[in-house]
Amino acid sequence: MFGFFKRKALKNIATNLYQELVRGRIHEGTHYGLSADDISEKTGLNLFSSRSLIHRLVASGLVEEYDFLDVVCYRAVNVPIYLDETSSPNSIFQYVKRAIARVDFKGLT
Repeated sequence: MFGFFKRKALKNIATNLYQELVRGRIHEGTHYGLSADDISEKTGLNLFSSRSLIHRLVASGLVEEYDFLDVVCYRAVNVPIYLDETSSPNSIFQYVKRAIARVDFKGLT
């Protein structure tokens, strides 16, 4: 029973995180990304849990890792072409919700 609530909480955290990464990708370009420490700080998860979450998003094809000044950072990939700087926040949020709904959060700590 608690596993359900835990997965629901992780899904909400992932939605907020991915929404920030998508907005950064749209407005800042391909160089916008967050390090694991930044993600841990923004999500409130410990470093191990935030890395598990981000690697699940990487495995789902929503996020990629890249090196920026010798620091591993993560950024959104496969953002649809119809999302651009003129897109409403609601359309970005709807895309993020659909994308995160396809991710399986079972087994994450």
